[in-house]
Amino acid sequence: MLTIWNTITGGINANVGQSFAVNAPSMLGLTAQNTGGGLTIYSGKLPGMALSCNYCTNEQAMKDHIASAAAGWNRTSPRFAIIQAQPWQGVTPTSFLNVRNSLNADYVVVRPDHLFMLMREANGLPADPMPAGSNLALGGLASGSPSCAANEGPDKAVNGTVLGGNAEKWCSASAPRQLQIDLRSARTVNGFVVRHAGAGGENSAWNTRDFGIQTSTDGINWSDAVTVFGNTASISVHKIAARSARWARLSIATPTQTSDGAARIYEFEVYGN
Repeated sequence: MLTIWNTITGGINANVGQSFAVNAPSMLGLTAQNTGGGLTIYSGKLPGMALSCNYCTNEQAMKDHIASAAAGWNRTSPRFAIIQAQPWQGVTPTSFLNVRNSLNADYVVVRPDHLFMLMREANGLPADPMPAGSNLALGGLASGSPSCAANEGPDKAVNGTVLGGNAEKWCSASAPRQLQIDLRSARTVNGFVVRHAGAGGENSAWNTRDFGIQTSTDGINWSDAVTVFGNTASISVHKIAARSARWARLSIATPTQTSDGAARIYEFEVYGN
């Protein structure tokens, strides 16, 4: 979740919302203070909504803003309200508890992550945009096409970080530009996250454009899991129906948005249990 902490006139800028939707695909939702406007779904996948109260200074202000946000509710579809208060003005956790206890059965008070998950479900989006489970590729046995440099080998794509600079990636300019992970045992796999060049701070024009992901139970026979054409995002998330796999392979057809022929992958994450 993210709250844009600044004055915004006329609602969250569409370009800002769309940028977060594309480049932060694990984000549950987006809100902003000192703004207006209702719920907006950016790029069909990220809900954004203004705060109902920017800096409520006391319990009564919170109650008043909640009542205002609920005015006209039809009691058939959910209505969401987001309240922010000022702890330096004497608002305490007990203040929130008192406000909650003053509300009738029409209201349910939840923490912010749950609010956005409910908001997502109410608008036909997955409650959690990330695949379920843990990153099974972390520390896995990685192999791949020849690297651009000795310090840009396949192991860099499964070390769990993108913060080590431009060398913190697997880079290959040699066909077939494939990166393969041995998960060490058969696992149930339900999704993938690929962190491309932009995720490591490089030029987003080097983000992988066309690629596929395959899985295998024996390292010989492979089944398609994901096929992507025209990606521009720095981080791409791919959920699939659960399947058994020991190996996962990233196959890159078009490595960048330009004529540059090098594939740059900062992390190849395989999710499941």
